[in-house]
Order: sequence, then C-alpha cells, then structure tokens
Amino acid sequence: MLLSNLLALQVVVPLVSAPLCLLLRNPRHAWACALIVSWLVLAMAVMLTQRVYAFGTLSYAIGAWATPWGIEYRVDMAGALMILVIAIIGAVIMPYAWRSIREELHKKHTGLFYTCYLLCLTGLLGIVVTGDAFNLFVFLEISSLSSYVLISQGCSRRALTAAYQYLVMGTIGATFILIGVGLLYMMTGTLNMVDLSQRLPAVTDTRTIRVAFAFVTVGVSLKLALFPLANMSYRSMAQMKKLQPEMVAMRERYGDDKVKLQQEMMALYKKEKINPAAGCWPVLIQIPIFFALYKVLY
Repeated sequence: MLLSNLLALQVVVPLVSAPLCLLLRNPRHAWACALIVSWLVLAMAVMLTQRVYAFGTLSYAIGAWATPWGIEYRVDMAGALMILVIAIIGAVIMPYAWRSIREELHKKHTGLFYTCYLLCLTGLLGIVVTGDAFNLFVFLEISSLSSYVLISQGCSRRALTAAYQYLVMGTIGATFILIGVGLLYMMTGTLNMVDLSQRLPAVTDTRTIRVAFAFVTVGVSLKLALFPLANMSYRSMAQMKKLQPEMVAMRERYGDDKVKLQQEMMALYKKEKINPAAGCWPVLIQIPIFFALYKVLY
C-alpha cells in the first residue's frame, strides 16, 4: 500500500505537515516536526529511486482518474535523482537549523519559518514529480510564495525590500507562465506533459505555439532572476566605460612597461571599487540556463 502510493506521499507528507508546525507553539517542537518530515521525505526519496531503478519510469494517477484527463505524477530516473538531491539537502540542513533560527528569528516567528520551509520543500518536490503542466505552475507558485516569506523573515530591513522585489518580479513571471500554459492548452487540448509532447509536433509551426513558448521563456527567466543578473552586468560595463579615458591615458603612459600598466590599472579598479570580471560572471551564469531552454524548445 505504501509503495503503491509513494509518488503521492512524496508531496503529501510535507504538505500536510506544514500547517502542523504553525500550530505547534513550542519552537523546539516545530523544529522537531520539520526535522522528522525532512528525513522521512529523504527515506521515501531513496525508496522511490530504488523502485525507478528496478522497474523504470513510475506513473501515479491522482484520484484514479485516467490520463490525460486526470493529473498524473510521473518520475523517471532523472526525476528520481533530482528528488533525491532535494531531499538530501533538506535533511542535511535541518539538524543545523535549530541553533541558527533561534539566534536569527523571534521566537513567535519560528513556527511560520518551518511551515514555509516545508511548503517550499513541497513545491520543489512537486515540480519534479508532476506530469501536468498546470500542476507544475501550481507547485512553482507554492515554492515561490513560501520562499518570499522566508526571505522576509531576515534580520535586516533589507529583507522586506528584497522579499517585495521578488514578489513583484515573481508575480509578473508567473503571469507570463500561466498565459503560456493557457495557449498550449488552447492549441493541444491537454495539459498532460506526455500527451502534450505527442500533440505538439502537429502545431509546432503555428504562431500561437511560438507565442506560448515565448511567454513561458520570459516567465521562467523572470522567476530565475535573469533580468537582475543582466542589469548587474550592464551596470558593471557602464562603470568600466567611465574609466576608459583614464585607461587609454595609462596605456599611452606605460605602453612599454606591461607590469607597471597592470599595477596601475588594478589600483584604479580598487580606488573606484570596480571588479573587472563583474560584467562577465552574470553572463556565464545565464549561458547554461538559456542553453537548457533552447534544448527544451528545439
């Protein structure tokens, strides 16, 4: 019975346990509840990985509704490994959370923290487990909204500002994703991902499908905070551009002395508090993300 419902339990257990942490008034009890659930999720993830390795891709129809009409949970080996990674991270960090949270948060907010942590864990696991496009959007929002609350509980005032910025950008991104999913459903008549992959080739060249993928791509980019990364890169390049006259003068002055030129340029960067590599790192971070999106779309 347990093994047959393992896919559903992977999501249901942390989801049902989340409100319990909020009801437990004792912070230590709330931490203990989150700790037990995290390790229980890890145990189920190990069992799930073993079953996928033994039997191949697993499928679970929610409410016994046949696919593609009902919501399907579906996990292959890649998905099982991803679930295992998420569960391991949750189980490893939770034993150390007690001291950290006790020092950083007010006692009355402890239960809310562990509740949001379990909701975030639920969302991340659900994103991997679900085989339904709209259900994927729902789990994405569960993990996002709980993350905003976790960020807002930081000690400094900047935590609220950061949480608000994430909320605004995340909401805009979610709207784009939802519109894209709606357009896909309009053209294919299904939200089941397996069924969607079979029906998409017939309508791939239509303008509506291209617009749908564009909406999803922009929405995912907003969710991944790629625009702030790009803005960071542009700011760094703008700062470097302001130094161009001084750098040109240095090259003319120390053209034959490469060592002295490098020393003077590094001194200039230090004086102006500019990192010359700051414009490159955000681009390098975005390259694998955009490459993955390209491989998914094409």
